[in-house]
Amino acid sequence: MENKLKIHFIGIGGSSMNGLALIMKSRGHEITGSDMAKSPFTEYLESKGIPVIIGQKKENIKDQDIVVHTAAISEDNEELREARRKGIMTVDRATFLGKITKEFETAIGIAGCHGKTTITSMIGLITLKENVDPTIHIGASVPFFKGGGTHIGSGNIFIAEACEYENSYHQFSLTMAVINNIDNDHLNFFGSMENITASFLTFAKQLPKSGLLIANSGDDRVRNIAAKVNCSVQTYNVNGEGEWQAKDIVHHSSGSTTFNVLRNGKVLSSCNLNVPGEHNVQNALAAIIVCYNLGIPVENSCKDLEEYKLTKRRFEYYGKVGSMTLIHDYAHHPTEIRACIKTAEPLPHDRLIGIFQCHTFTRAINHLDEFGEALKDLDEVIVTDIYPAREKDEGKIHAKDIVQTVNSKGGNAVYIPDFEGVKEYFADKKENEDIILAIGAGDIGEKVKILLD
Repeated sequence: MENKLKIHFIGIGGSSMNGLALIMKSRGHEITGSDMAKSPFTEYLESKGIPVIIGQKKENIKDQDIVVHTAAISEDNEELREARRKGIMTVDRATFLGKITKEFETAIGIAGCHGKTTITSMIGLITLKENVDPTIHIGASVPFFKGGGTHIGSGNIFIAEACEYENSYHQFSLTMAVINNIDNDHLNFFGSMENITASFLTFAKQLPKSGLLIANSGDDRVRNIAAKVNCSVQTYNVNGEGEWQAKDIVHHSSGSTTFNVLRNGKVLSSCNLNVPGEHNVQNALAAIIVCYNLGIPVENSCKDLEEYKLTKRRFEYYGKVGSMTLIHDYAHHPTEIRACIKTAEPLPHDRLIGIFQCHTFTRAINHLDEFGEALKDLDEVIVTDIYPAREKDEGKIHAKDIVQTVNSKGGNAVYIPDFEGVKEYFADKKENEDIILAIGAGDIGEKVKILLD
């Protein structure tokens, strides 16, 4: 996009869209946007000189060169229809992000069904502390970024999450990529595990011969893909075979984790990670390898990661409910739920109690048995009504089905439809030294705060 353009963003307050707007403004383009309501994101954009119109009317579309919209924008949206009527180029968010990757000399995509946000934010912390100063785009609020999940860098390096949903990452033009894992998520789009794996293979094969794939060899599907690409490959593994390894892992009751980083069997550095969980050791290892390939010594990355704190909604401490500790985690896939529970286990507690809000009816149907297996390991789990997100309730599945499945596997689950009921449930239990894990990607992150009142 060499020419200076007028670009309008429909839904500019979105977690990804606001960052794209900031990036394009930093590159000299004239930016406008609209959203349905004010938010901290829209206020931050306005403080940076980007006008945000509240309300999406056709009058907002004038003489723009490009109109960018999210996937959530319907075809009958007034602005979108007006842009098309006027012959203005309209581009969806994923395609536009792909165009941005082409503008940087070095473009790095962090892919995988789990861990993308954490790995990318870890890379962000390290590179900023080491004065590499890339432009970084993350779909979540990052504590050490100003204004959300995007940092505008001064260099010619771009780093972003590469999301597999609807094959969004196929739009990317990358020089380096990470594949952290492949799992049976987004089955409403992919339909099968085979299709998911094929999608990741297409993504990996798009890397040029001069590119680099950083692949988790502890995941069989990722390892098989790594054997089929034409570019260079560096593998990593936690307590397993790989060019890069994390070994001698110790989980401390304080929530910190120590481990050694090895390459080709040689210990390069010890690390002290002040966030819990073996999955975060894996995430940290991937981040360290990316930074090493950007010229940052491993020991520097390990030192920098001592300051790392999880992004919002990733095992986030909310506060106390009497003597109980309330933690929220964005986990919405059975693999993520198991990782969340495993992360909590070393922490001091009497019981682990879950509050689970399933994210979408499709996930409940596709992963019903797996949810039962994951949630049965909690001492007790409250299941609330399913969060519909973009879906409609067709009556095929209910939260009670999740409860029944958990209990059929030897777990201890109860159904409470709403969070007023959840608050009442805990009213006489506040003397317990329990950990409450609020699990889900819907509005549970806000609704569960009622327990803190």
